[in-house]
Amino acid sequence: MAREFGLGYLPPPPDGRNHQFLARAMMSQVAAAKKPAPRKAPYKEGPILDQGPNPHCVGFSSRGLLNASPIMVKPDSGPSGSEIYKLAQELDEWPGNNYDGSSVNAGCKALKQLGYIEGYAWFTKMDQIIEWVNGGYGTVLVGTNWYDSMDNVDRNGLIVAPSRLAKPVGGHAYRLNWFDIKKKAFLVPNTWGRKWGMPDCKTGELSGTAYMPLELGERLFFKEEGEVTAPTEIVLKAVRA
Repeated sequence: MAREFGLGYLPPPPDGRNHQFLARAMMSQVAAAKKPAPRKAPYKEGPILDQGPNPHCVGFSSRGLLNASPIMVKPDSGPSGSEIYKLAQELDEWPGNNYDGSSVNAGCKALKQLGYIEGYAWFTKMDQIIEWVNGGYGTVLVGTNWYDSMDNVDRNGLIVAPSRLAKPVGGHAYRLNWFDIKKKAFLVPNTWGRKWGMPDCKTGELSGTAYMPLELGERLFFKEEGEVTAPTEIVLKAVRA
């Protein structure tokens, strides 16, 4: 049975070059150039995007990052999510394009080639992600396994974690907009339109966003070796790990 919600993230083979751009070292470079201010609220979001059943999540989540602060590209300007996805497939780790999906690394390469970003940093620890997002450095782009349970959101707005025995239904790329200290959860704007997520507090309709519990993030990002990266608007200088 075809899924209503498209996926499409593919985990790439390890790339040792990423270890020259680890977030902890890159943070000082961004701070010196941009002087980010700590956030007291989530980043401003653009429109909630909808990839439909297509495997274009890398392109749509990358486009969502452009729409959000601090970059804030006008929604009617620049490439679509599908166009970014097609370019990512040209730049990714697999030959040709006779397959579905792409990597987050390739999505960042596409944004860089299009001139919207200059670099991207990689994360190895959870506290670094929280510090980056809530410290005003920008939103974070991730690619992880996705499970059936995660199609659902509970009454508290939390993505439903899978059991330990559950098998992934595929991979999905999405973003981390904010870390809510009280909830101990990341705010996740998804790319499935307003057919998913927690209810909007004003309209009662689904918002297209939900919270990912810290424990679930730890599992997906690190224990299951997802891709977690932060595109930047400045050129980053490599640092030996």
